[in-house]
Amino acid sequence: MNKQITTWILAGAILGMMGTASYALDGEAGPPAQTSDYAGSRVNGLSAYNQGVTALNNNELDKALGYFKQALRQDKNNADTLAMIGYTQVKLGKPDDAIASLKAALKIQPRSAKAREFLGEAYIRAAVQEMDVLNSYGDGGQDQLQKLNKYFTITYENLVKCKVCQ
Repeated sequence: MNKQITTWILAGAILGMMGTASYALDGEAGPPAQTSDYAGSRVNGLSAYNQGVTALNNNELDKALGYFKQALRQDKNNADTLAMIGYTQVKLGKPDDAIASLKAALKIQPRSAKAREFLGEAYIRAAVQEMDVLNSYGDGGQDQLQKLNKYFTITYENLVKCKVCQ
């Protein structure tokens, strides 16, 4: 089996075990519904945050990110908004930006389950991007790619055994 396909299968399996399969690598489903409607800027009667959620659910990722950033300007300490910015950045293929946004959300609200879930997905997507880079090195990156693939396999096997994850 192609190493890249194996990587995607393992990443998808790991995401599924983490409870993120509903909006994992294939991008078929959107994020969970959000209801945070704090006082802030309004667009067409809805908060910028809720407009962002609507845009995100419609897969209008750049538009969603803009709305979430607008909402964040209105309330700089809103962990939910930072988490949704991070989630949108993950969906846009910017896991490094997402990790920064999600860590900022967790600094404000350390027990945010949503931010932790999205952070896990951002790290996995970052690892998958690195695997693609290693694969592009040809023979020069195969040893490291195999080691990273092995780590994904071990992680998956540990998650399967995990009683908390079931």
